[in-house]
Amino acid sequence: MDLLPEEEYQSYAPDSRGCGLTDKPDQGHSIEQFAEDVEAFADALNLKEFTLVGHSLGGATALRYVIAFPHRVKRLVLLSPPSAEGTKIARYGYPLVKQWQKNKRALSRALKRTAPTRAYDRFFEKIVEEAFMASKQVFEGNAEALAQMDLSRELSKIEAPTLLIAGGLSGWSTLRDILKIHRLIPKSRLKIIPNVGHSLNIEDPQKFVDLLTEFCRATSRLEATTTSSTSS
Repeated sequence: MDLLPEEEYQSYAPDSRGCGLTDKPDQGHSIEQFAEDVEAFADALNLKEFTLVGHSLGGATALRYVIAFPHRVKRLVLLSPPSAEGTKIARYGYPLVKQWQKNKRALSRALKRTAPTRAYDRFFEKIVEEAFMASKQVFEGNAEALAQMDLSRELSKIEAPTLLIAGGLSGWSTLRDILKIHRLIPKSRLKIIPNVGHSLNIEDPQKFVDLLTEFCRATSRLEATTTSSTSS
């Protein structure tokens, strides 16, 4: 966020329920509720319309949000989103999820796999510390939320210009799943970055910001041209 040009953009980053310093309720861990939380956040800040950016699970939330509240989303950016049909964690995966909430070293190893090209530096240590603060409901509830989600039949409704970004080394969001989302969203563009994993925003923040601002400027120019043509 610090890399965004201040003269062009004002950015906001809410912590999802149960994460960071946000309240940690025992319930409400579903993609639908996460989208409602974003809507409440936008209402609280009186945001009329905005560019919505979602990474990983946040990408699923962003998809649900733009389907439910299309009037507010000017453009959509999805970084390594999960399958639109949901992600069913194998039975052996749930003990791992439970281990992450108790064992910081195990959680650190899991997070490192999502950002394989990022050095294990002070910034990454901070990510691990903040992730470890999450409630028990986040670790188990988010996995269940992804397992129960299926947005594939609704993606064709999305009218907002959409940018999909995928890392070529990502093992968490498959390129096949992201290509399917790309095909189903009418006004979508796809950028595959070969030498990064699941988390371009962490592995190469400047590259991510460059892609984001380039997309915002390009769609703004297109919108201006379309408006001019319609007026004339």
